[in-house]
Amino acid sequence: MRNLSYIFIGLLLFSSCGSSSTNKEIKVSSFPVEKELVGKWVSLENSQFPDYIGIVDSFILTKTFQQSDSFLFQLYNKNSHKQYLRFGKAGKGPNEFLNPKPTGQVETKGNKIGLWVNDLYKQKYMFINLTQTINDKKTIIDKEFITPKEAEIGLDAFILKNNDIAGTSMSEKGRLFYYNHKDKTTKWVEYFPKVTYPPVKEEQLHNLYSSTTRISPNQKYIVSALRLFKRIDVFNDKLDHIFSITFKDSPKEPNFFKDEKNPIPNNLVHYYTDLFLSSKYIYALNSAITQTDLSKENDTRYSEVQVFTYTGDPIALYKLDHFIGSFTVDEENGIIWGISMPKEDLSTQIVSFNIK
Repeated sequence: MRNLSYIFIGLLLFSSCGSSSTNKEIKVSSFPVEKELVGKWVSLENSQFPDYIGIVDSFILTKTFQQSDSFLFQLYNKNSHKQYLRFGKAGKGPNEFLNPKPTGQVETKGNKIGLWVNDLYKQKYMFINLTQTINDKKTIIDKEFITPKEAEIGLDAFILKNNDIAGTSMSEKGRLFYYNHKDKTTKWVEYFPKVTYPPVKEEQLHNLYSSTTRISPNQKYIVSALRLFKRIDVFNDKLDHIFSITFKDSPKEPNFFKDEKNPIPNNLVHYYTDLFLSSKYIYALNSAITQTDLSKENDTRYSEVQVFTYTGDPIALYKLDHFIGSFTVDEENGIIWGISMPKEDLSTQIVSFNIK
């Protein structure tokens, strides 16, 4: 049970190019559609404590929390929930992983479907050929990119069509980075919005500005949702800032690192913990959970999924009757899939919500 809180808190500590922010801000006061959704517990066959869930073609893809001598990825039939394949051995060898982080970047070319993962410990981006992996029943990695040292890359980073890399940063130089693969240069998006107090140390900036960052399927937009500011920033594929989405209760000065003796206070609220981008919509998971409740590892019975267009228009607000820390959306069938606290054992921590 302790592992789940480590994952959520770890997202804070490992968060999320010279480009500056624009002043365009969209303030949202309400959503045209608001629904309360009742979750249904789903038992995925032989589930092993997933910390990631995604939809790839007709499969549910999960990744387990790091365990030795185990397969890290599982594919399930989207309808029957039967396990179809396990793959991705932990190890240092070819076609093995040490600490892979899927970022939801899926590519489809012809009949081939592939998934990018960021292996933090190997310091590589690895492209898993899922089609061949399924056919051969073993992990097939088609492409690898060495993590550029200049970028000091965080959890969420993406390989662009020209092999440039963009994503969140763990550097005091900026909140996001853009690495030019051809001339090996890096530009940075500055840390914004500005706060009037500095963190204890400059290198802790990335903790204050912890974010989930995702890229749209057509790679036209990169979206960053700040965990502590309740703010969504939308950029183009060169990381030029387009606009921000904020709310009346979006903190301008998060209660974070103001007191050296208590840098992460119990009343600190964690807002955005995950994002999902489809071809038309931005789905943002707002958990609005305090540090105290997060540490209790209980299902607080509340999270919400906010839906926006890529022009910032609010579309829908789905109020969930469970706390989930990670999610994905099956738009074809109108289902939100989320990872919650285990109900009884580790095989019953997936919750589904019917949007329709």
